[in-house]
Amino acid sequence: MRTQPQFRWAILFLVGWTLQSAGAWAQDQTASGQPLRLARIAQGDQVHIIEVTKITESGIEGIDLSRRHNAYPRFPLDILGVMAAGAIEAGTDDLYRVQVDYEDLLPVIDSPRNVAAGTNFAEHGEESSIDVPFLFPKRSAPDPNIHELVIGDGWLLDYEVELAVVFDQDVTDVADLDNVTAGFFVTNDFTERATLLRKVDTSNPESGLGFADGKGQVGFFPTGPFMVVAHDDWPSFVDGVELELTVNGETRQKDPANLMIWDFKEVIQRALDERGNDRWDYQGQQITLLDDKLPKGMAVLSGTPAGVLFNAPSMGQMAWHATMRIVTFSFTSQDLTTYVKEQTIANLLDSGTFLKAGDDVIAKGTGLGSVRTKIIAADE
Repeated sequence: MRTQPQFRWAILFLVGWTLQSAGAWAQDQTASGQPLRLARIAQGDQVHIIEVTKITESGIEGIDLSRRHNAYPRFPLDILGVMAAGAIEAGTDDLYRVQVDYEDLLPVIDSPRNVAAGTNFAEHGEESSIDVPFLFPKRSAPDPNIHELVIGDGWLLDYEVELAVVFDQDVTDVADLDNVTAGFFVTNDFTERATLLRKVDTSNPESGLGFADGKGQVGFFPTGPFMVVAHDDWPSFVDGVELELTVNGETRQKDPANLMIWDFKEVIQRALDERGNDRWDYQGQQITLLDDKLPKGMAVLSGTPAGVLFNAPSMGQMAWHATMRIVTFSFTSQDLTTYVKEQTIANLLDSGTFLKAGDDVIAKGTGLGSVRTKIIAADE
């Protein structure tokens, strides 16, 4: 049994909170000694950035930073520069206090193009029968932390709790990561396994083929209610995070985030090495993981711990399917690989193991809040 890792935040550094200098407050710690947490809401056609000061059962309480600074960036980390530049009149917090229900929060980022790591936790690699981590494009528009996911016909819908990070500036070289401010949030990297299985390269699954399609459906990228800001020693933030996922109240995944095989710096280095390479297929088109850089606001996903619903078929199961192909004369209409894949998908559908309408899925990370997804049928 694993032991709970010691909780350690990235360097949380409190400096002066004065009438003349609010800029120092715009680090990774607030005047109250809590890590700076940033959420987003919509008011009219503007996005407002909220400093979360309290988490309640129904939502958040905080300070509307956009109103206080008269600045309305869409990307939460952009508010930090505005905060650093401005002086704040003492005692004005109450003028900008807000209470927001979880249902009214926006996704914490906008980017529909993101970078994801596959089988980046050893035990998840074992259950998937993939020996090494790999990268793939995550092409799905972000959804809010409370959302409904419509399940498609013939889907093998699976969950994957993950830690995600974004940066306040473009990254063109791994050395840039020594001078960034990071924002961390929890997400659920939903996966449609039937699509993935049909498109995966079974001779080279770590190529990442099939993953962009299997993980790129509408509703497959819900984000946490807020991001937590980490400044100087941002990589150490991971050491304080435990990832957990429940389905209908039952724990399915639970592991420290720092069990990642490739840490975030290595994931990013490998992603930068792939710049301009269009070797991934998505919806019938060749796409890149990155073009010329990791842009500001593009998320990098950690990969998921063990405990997903999918387990790779054993050699015995595949041998049985191959034998049945001969016995049933299916070789006249399907090649062996396609036949085995379709039989595997049929068996998994019959198993009733995967997510179904009515399921309540909650993904959470230490200090990061939670993502709640209700699975619903197409006709609801």
